[in-house]
Parts: sequence; C-alpha cells; structure tokens
Amino acid sequence: MRPPFTIKYIISSTVYSEFKNRTKIDFLVKYSIEEYEVSMMIISEKKVEVRYAETDAMGVVYHANYLVWFEIGRTALIKELGFNYADMEAQGVISPVIDLNVSYKKSLRYGQSPTIKTKIKSLSPLKVIYDYEILNEESEICCIGSSTHVLVAKDTFRPIKFKKSFPDWYEAYEKAME
Repeated sequence: MRPPFTIKYIISSTVYSEFKNRTKIDFLVKYSIEEYEVSMMIISEKKVEVRYAETDAMGVVYHANYLVWFEIGRTALIKELGFNYADMEAQGVISPVIDLNVSYKKSLRYGQSPTIKTKIKSLSPLKVIYDYEILNEESEICCIGSSTHVLVAKDTFRPIKFKKSFPDWYEAYEKAME
C-alpha cells in the first residue's frame, strides 16, 4: 500500500547523473528506496580555492568575490544538466541578472577551499531564480544568496521566453527542481 504523501530526496548531481541513465526501479533498488513517488532536486556542488588576490588587507575574502563564485556555481549546474551558456550566447541570447541577494554569515580566508552549492529555486517562462550556499570545509554556511535572471536578445535587449526558445533546457530545469 502506498502512503498518502510524497517523499522528496535532495541528491547530489553525481547521483542524479547516475539516475538519469537508469530506470526509476533500478535507482530505487540500488539506493534501497521503496517505490513511492520520488522527486529529486538537483544541487550542484563546486569546490573552489580562495586565492590570495580574492582577499582584502585583513586576509578575508572580499565581498564581491562571492558573486563571482555564484557565477561559477551557476555555470557548473548548467553544465551538469547538459547545457552550455556559451551555446545560448552563440544564438544571440544572453541572461542578465535583474535581482541579486547576498547574506554574509562567516568569513572565508586565503587558503580555504569553500564549496558552492547551487540549485534552481524557481522557474517561469520568462525568468529563473538560482539559490546559492557557500560553505567552508567544516560545512558551515559562510554566505547565502540568490540571483534572478531573464533571457533577452543580445542585440535589442528585448525579453525572450525561456520555455519557447530553449524548450529542452527549460524541461531540464523543471526536472532539476522536482
């Protein structure tokens, strides 16, 4: 008998890449998960090393560098889903940031190797919101944030519908949010 609820599993992109090449049953058996309704949210993880040039006079990572790391995380997520932002640009479409939120929790210093966790928070035909967490080696949250992006024509800056222009990409994003 099936329970009257959905079990959600948040898994790493490594496990997801294994899942997408198997049937749901194979995956459930391998990971000892009973066959309920399983949803998966993809969270990309990318490790970076704090370079000396990224720190200020106090030896702490300069605040704007976290935004660069957000981009590194977002790019890693896109690649893990099988896409490349450069391909989008080659088609004359860019994806500017229209909103950005950052909250600093704990300092990072030169020589540390933080992990950037990135996931898709929400998606609509016109925009996508990414969520980020940057953690230190002890898995303590050092920074959290989100960025909102739209698609526009590179030459006119007119909005483009994500779902209509890049349906495969949009579908992969929908699945990554489940």
